[in-house]
This record gives sequence, C-alpha cells and structure tokens, in this order.
Amino acid sequence: MPENRSLVEQITKLPVPQGCLAVWALGQQGYLFKGGGRVIAIDPYLSNYVEELAPEPPGAFARQVPIVVQPDALGMVDLVFVTHAHADHCDPRTLLPLLQAAPQARLIASYRAKELLVGEGADAGRIEAPLVDRPVSYAEGLTVTAIPSAHYGFEPDAQGNPAYLGFIFNIGEVKLYHCGDSIVYSGLLERLKGEALDIACLPINGRDWFREQNDLVGNMNYREAADLSAAVGACVLLPGHNDMFAANSVNPAYLLDYLTTHHPRQRVHFLQAGELYYYVSDGARAGAENSFFGYL
Repeated sequence: MPENRSLVEQITKLPVPQGCLAVWALGQQGYLFKGGGRVIAIDPYLSNYVEELAPEPPGAFARQVPIVVQPDALGMVDLVFVTHAHADHCDPRTLLPLLQAAPQARLIASYRAKELLVGEGADAGRIEAPLVDRPVSYAEGLTVTAIPSAHYGFEPDAQGNPAYLGFIFNIGEVKLYHCGDSIVYSGLLERLKGEALDIACLPINGRDWFREQNDLVGNMNYREAADLSAAVGACVLLPGHNDMFAANSVNPAYLLDYLTTHHPRQRVHFLQAGELYYYVSDGARAGAENSFFGYL
C-alpha cells in the first residue's frame, strides 16, 4: 500500500473478497478486521487511560506504541468486541468516542465490561453480553462464537457467564480466534481443535510472581502460545499483548527461538501498530486472478 495513504482510507478502500481477511494491529491486544463486508474492532486501546489509572511508578504504564488512529475516526466500524473489563481492553476513552462516531455499531462484551461501560455513560441498549459456546450470526457471512477465557479464573456472574471472553470469528470463510487475556485452561484445546483456525491472536507476555505482586495478572507465555497454536492447527499465529507497556512484556525473540526448535512449520507474524496483515486462504488463492494480488 502507498505509504501516504492514511489508515482510515486504507480500511475504507481496501477490497477484501470472500476467503480473505484484512487485519490491522492497534497495539497490545487490539485489532481491526475487515472481511465479509464488515469492519470489526476488538479490544481497541487508543488512549493513555491505563497510565491515568496507574501513574506510579512513573513511566511503567506509558504507551510504548503510537496511537495509530483516533477513536472518533472509526465511523466505518460495524461491530466492537470487548473481551473483558481491564483498562487496556475495555477503555472508555476509546470506546465511547468510537460508539458516538459509529452510530450503526453494536458492542459485544463480557458482562463485567458491559457494567463498566454503562457506568461510564455508554448506552446499555447498544451493548450485549453474549452466552458462551453459542454461535451468533451478525450478518451474512459473519458468525461469532464467544468462549470462556481464564485470567486466571473465570469469575462468573450468578448465571454462570464468565468475566473473561475469547471470540471465534468466521468472517467470509476465514476463521480467527482472539482470546483476549487468558492462560491455557482445561477444555480450551478441545474447544478449538475442531475449528480449523486460519489465525490465532494470542498473548505471549506470560506471568511471574514479581509482576503479580504489582497486580499484573498474566497470560499464557510464548511457549504456551506456540504450543496451543500448533496443537489446534492454526495456520498463522499473531502474537500480541507484548508491545504496549515496558512493565509487562518479554523479549519476542524467545517465541521465535522456541518455534524454530519445536514448531518450525508454524507461521507467525509480529505486527507493528498500524500495520496491515492480509490473509488469503488457500481456497481464495487458488481461485483468484493474478491482477488481484497485483493490487497488494
């Protein structure tokens, strides 16, 4: 793509045929997806809200990546997904302006994230807390299934709905799993094995005792993310949750070293904030004209 094309223009104008998916990284665990005629946001963190909440020690929670798009410029977004209520995933400084700019957008969030956003002034009528393990069709060619995530536990409400969610997206025949924040828990592998995932968006920042003493609830580490992606047969691993805060990251080279030794055929891409990853399924590639790929 031309370097002078703005991200908003790129999102708006980029053609995404059936069997393809455009993925833009926003930093941390935030992404924009375009496919099946829809634009989807998940866990967008486009402010300095975390540092506002935790200014001490100075700089520990300052952004390490730029804000690549302003929330009020995302008026093309059709659906917003929020995996849980932590501030780097459920950011009212991002989500409220986004919803105002995109009046057509619906927001799907865990029950606790919904409570937080309504408390911040969001319209409760535009937010739904999904039931897990039940596919929901949001449009022709777009089906999404919420499944539990464990961060470290499930922390369910009185009806058994977990406080932490992951989502399996089937977007124009491309299947993507985004776990939000999670460790690998008993039953996760079984949930994902039959999904024939094209893309897995997994955290790699891990967890340790010292970070936990500073109230940093961790995630699967790079080994677990690599093993999970390989075990469920995901075509591509997109590692995340490792670029935003100096106090909560690990050397990404550890993942590459581990993959080289244990899963050398696993495809992996580290995306910079604002970067486009264009996924073309084998079926779409086989049937596409050469002129289409010349566009890219």
